[in-house]
Amino acid sequence: MKIGYARISTPQQSMELQIENLQRAGCERIFTDVYTKVGSPRPGFEDMVSHLRSGDIVTVTTLDRLGRSNRFLLDQLEEWNQKGIHIHILSHQIDTSTVNGKFIYSIMAALAEQEKNLINERVRKGIEAAKAKGRSGGRKPILSDKEMKKMKKLYDDKVLGLKEIMLMYNISKQTLYNYLKRCETIK
Repeated sequence: MKIGYARISTPQQSMELQIENLQRAGCERIFTDVYTKVGSPRPGFEDMVSHLRSGDIVTVTTLDRLGRSNRFLLDQLEEWNQKGIHIHILSHQIDTSTVNGKFIYSIMAALAEQEKNLINERVRKGIEAAKAKGRSGGRKPILSDKEMKKMKKLYDDKVLGLKEIMLMYNISKQTLYNYLKRCETIK
């Protein structure tokens, strides 16, 4: 049986094209996961694995939809191979039922992990560059330094309680605490 697997990592991505391609490839059943992060549970993947039988072909549009860790991808290939289950990757026409297909899959697994590592490195360097310029992550404060000092005074002098200050400035409790902490660094 040809079984499809589709996965999206962020809300900005759409699964529609993946599903259309899997259907066009003849997948009789398609399992999906939404908004996955490294290490997070993938119930659709686990459900698919529980349904796999010898002779099945797991089809994905691109290898990174299956996973990005070289170790995971190679372990998955080995485990499924032993059970007579093969992988078909539509974007590169990789079929692990062949010797060449297994070889190309192994290379693509290494490239998928390399891509993940490069993305992580660029993000880390971007954060470091922003910090060096005195910027931190997150949104810019809604309140000015002057408003934050006024809010802190209301809080410190116990003129208003937390809820009243939150309502007055239309902010959450966490934002209030962040602003109070930030006030300690404002001169």
